[in-house]
Amino acid sequence: MNRLGLMHQALGETDAARSSLREALAIRRRILGEMHHDTANTLGHLGMLHLTAGRPQQAQPLLAEALRRHLARLGERHPYTARSLLRMGQVCAALGDQARARAYLNRAVLIYTAVLGADHPSTLVARTVAYAG
Repeated sequence: MNRLGLMHQALGETDAARSSLREALAIRRRILGEMHHDTANTLGHLGMLHLTAGRPQQAQPLLAEALRRHLARLGERHPYTARSLLRMGQVCAALGDQARARAYLNRAVLIYTAVLGADHPSTLVARTVAYAG
């Protein structure tokens, strides 16, 4: 279900993507539970849909909740946690809070580097996002 939502998003079908992601979130909550990392990942995808559609105020609580769940479930040294931190940095930047954005982005880069290595594609993307502004 998540992949269908992401496919709709890639095709620019925002309403269909939002509907698919909400359906996936409801299913994951029911089957996997609130704290499962796949539930948190779906929250993150839904948040990013809002962010890329220019709605950072709607994205922020979803991304913050995904980060809280990743930290609680997976800990600080996990790529999903780093991805959530990266997304929080992006939403903070979109909301004009550059200091918080920088803190989240730098933390994401540190985790990716420590866990995946300096040359891993996820680390390189995180560095690019962190140092682009």
